[in-house]
Amino acid sequence: MREGLSRGWRVLATGLSFTVFGVGGLLLRVVVFPVLNVFVRERRKRVAAARGVIRVVFRAFVWMMQALGVLRYEIVGAQRLERNGLLILANHPTLIDAVFLMALVKDADCVVKGRLWNNPFTRGSVRAAGYINNDAGIGLVNDCIASLRSGNNLIIFPEGTRSEHDGLIALKRGAANIAVRGMRDVTPVVIRCDPVTLGKGEKWWRVPPRAAHFRIDVGEDIPIGRFIGDGATDAIAARRLTGYLQHYFTKELNTMLEQEVKEMIIDVLQLEDVRPDDIDTDAPLFGEGLGLDSIDALELGVALQKRYGISLSAEAEDTRRHFASVRALASLIEMSKSNKRS
Repeated sequence: MREGLSRGWRVLATGLSFTVFGVGGLLLRVVVFPVLNVFVRERRKRVAAARGVIRVVFRAFVWMMQALGVLRYEIVGAQRLERNGLLILANHPTLIDAVFLMALVKDADCVVKGRLWNNPFTRGSVRAAGYINNDAGIGLVNDCIASLRSGNNLIIFPEGTRSEHDGLIALKRGAANIAVRGMRDVTPVVIRCDPVTLGKGEKWWRVPPRAAHFRIDVGEDIPIGRFIGDGATDAIAARRLTGYLQHYFTKELNTMLEQEVKEMIIDVLQLEDVRPDDIDTDAPLFGEGLGLDSIDALELGVALQKRYGISLSAEAEDTRRHFASVRALASLIEMSKSNKRS
């Protein structure tokens, strides 16, 4: 009953959050930005002020969603975003990824879908902030490079839309073309949401069984120089970079899930003297490895059911294979998520 009440509250809280977002967008459009137009005459300063307002509003919105119990979040490497002229490329699992990044990044510019320019709830903000319309055609890459050269931090989701239901990363080459032609290193941001919510095609009221936990990892810069050598044309360099980024995001997401499994094992089994780094991803969990026993297996099975909705039979031969190692358990969880999304 408690879980049902919690889920019901989060449906209401999510609806309230979306209502606040929409009303806030309208207020910015009809009240705040017209005042900026009157008192800040120079366009460059007016755009900078509008972006500052949006950053503050989005920070407040994220805080509100956390306070309401809709989500929790952690940010790793945020200090790497405290620079200018960054080309920030991120994966895109949920509807509110852009909100998180715009709340984090100062002097942020971004590429937005053309339909947002005419949406009554968002057009005031995207136009006042001078964001880049992705309907710009062949001029899009040049507009992005110009933004970077002026000192803005440019946020792009290379997938072009939210990630597919199977969780696989499929990048387009547009972002890589900007990096190559603009001679700009890439600052990668890996976003993970567990359980997945507000994914592609999902209705807002279909909240997960527990509050979504966002983890945002800002990685070390990826030097562009390694992709443009050997006399490579821009097209070849962009293809190389896209392939590298595809592998990078896929690997990082898998690593984050394995870390999550390790933390679950420590938490559920109360292994007070064990840290996640002490657990070898490929080492056996039972016997000569971590040394777990059948009682531990039962407790982990309950945790898998509660956290991920995975039911395993103690008698099934596959169960032993799934519990063989952290990597095997992570693969089971990912497979279960993919089946639920399809």
